[in-house]
Amino acid sequence: MSSPNLRTELRSAGQHSLVYLLGPALSKVIGFLLIPIYTRFISPADFGVMSLVDVCMSITMMFLAMGVGESMVRFYYETSDQKQRRQLVATVICGTALISLPTMVVILLLAGSYYSMLGISDEYVNYLRLALVSAWLSMLAEIGLAYLRMRYFSRLFTTVIIFQVVMSLALNLLFVVLWRQGIWGILYSTLIVQATIAVLLTVVILFQSRAKPSWKQLKQLLSFGLPLVPSVVTLQLSNYLNPLLIRWMLVGDPVMVLAQVGLFAAGQRIGVVVNRFVTVPFNAFWRPRRMELALQNTGEVKRILARVCTYSTLVAAQVALLLSVVIEDLLRLVINDRYWDAWRVVPIIAAAYVVLGLEHHFSVGMYYGRKTIWATWIGMVSLVTMVAINLVLLPLIGILAGAIATFVGGAVRVSLILMVSQRLYKIPFEFRRIACLAICCAMLFGLSRLVDLESTVLTLAARGACGCLLVPLLLVSRFFWPTELNGFHDVLTGHRLRTVTK
Repeated sequence: MSSPNLRTELRSAGQHSLVYLLGPALSKVIGFLLIPIYTRFISPADFGVMSLVDVCMSITMMFLAMGVGESMVRFYYETSDQKQRRQLVATVICGTALISLPTMVVILLLAGSYYSMLGISDEYVNYLRLALVSAWLSMLAEIGLAYLRMRYFSRLFTTVIIFQVVMSLALNLLFVVLWRQGIWGILYSTLIVQATIAVLLTVVILFQSRAKPSWKQLKQLLSFGLPLVPSVVTLQLSNYLNPLLIRWMLVGDPVMVLAQVGLFAAGQRIGVVVNRFVTVPFNAFWRPRRMELALQNTGEVKRILARVCTYSTLVAAQVALLLSVVIEDLLRLVINDRYWDAWRVVPIIAAAYVVLGLEHHFSVGMYYGRKTIWATWIGMVSLVTMVAINLVLLPLIGILAGAIATFVGGAVRVSLILMVSQRLYKIPFEFRRIACLAICCAMLFGLSRLVDLESTVLTLAARGACGCLLVPLLLVSRFFWPTELNGFHDVLTGHRLRTVTK
């Protein structure tokens, strides 16, 4: 095996990330174009109901998966024996599907008692049941997609995602716009799409592997993955708990409270663009590759991991800054005025996802040392922090409290993961540069808020210009090393890229 170097890893990560970005980018562009349509057919209160059910669906999917997908990535690279690898994949798919099925049946039988916990009326019980079935199908589809990422089948992965996006778009237009089914139409579309993707990927991968599942391997996968389940669930709760707390803790007319839930959820869906456009496509390739590199355990590998962390955080911060400075004026131009106030939570949510993106880099040590039980305790501490912030701030500042709780809870989670992981596998992360990046972003966001022109379009343009000043400001702040600048110059002038070193 050839020794890895920073130039090669950056080039490979960039190429694969761009391919992985195509599907989510298409999804988000189409989704954004449909926002003006959806806001005319779905009220904020119904959007709130859909968001609360999404919480239940996401958490259910995490429990059903039992952390086996994460285990697959960890153990796949421990052997180069193709027969063992094929058996591992077959074990993950068949074992997860069979073990989770009885659990799914029990959850469906108990679904009638969930709606009161979610704060929605009993007319949505069947809606909740269909959402839970969709969660089981989504779990199988995610395992298939994880396999494609793990094998670096980036083009096939993107083809599947584009097919998923086009199919979702067609069905949503049919159910929501043409047949006026509201949030039910969105659920029907999701159910059909996830069933199609799950069946296709499962059949194709099992046919290709042609291996029998191993119960011994399944036990090994579960022993590694089960401790991750509480951590993954608490992370999902960190992302989705706020709508529940807003529904439970805000006092007033139920419809008005659900409307506040809907506004927060709409803002959160916009803020998560940072995750969808940067973190997810980047980690689709880099996450398995990062683990593959870490197992080599050399000084050069650790330096590569640290530098890639800095670069990926820079890209995420730039996207978050641009989104944050333009979102208020953008929403005023494109969506129904019932949703305008959703912009207030977007900058905080976007910043939170930049912070949460660091988790994938900082957690290498826990996975390398197989100390995944730490993730459970850290997730619980983060969750308690979020609940405490909501208890104090929700009555005072409303839905902004949920955004602040997401940011602070994420910061606590990432900090604790870093502390644990560095003891198990020390990586020389560039904290000074990351701090410089954060300060520059805060300065430019503050500057953009001082801009307020008579025209919404002009204000949008001026604030967007502020967001584009990040790289020039970083240059002035000497964020980049001289050798990095030389490397960028070589790329721009068409010369051979030099190895980037400090």
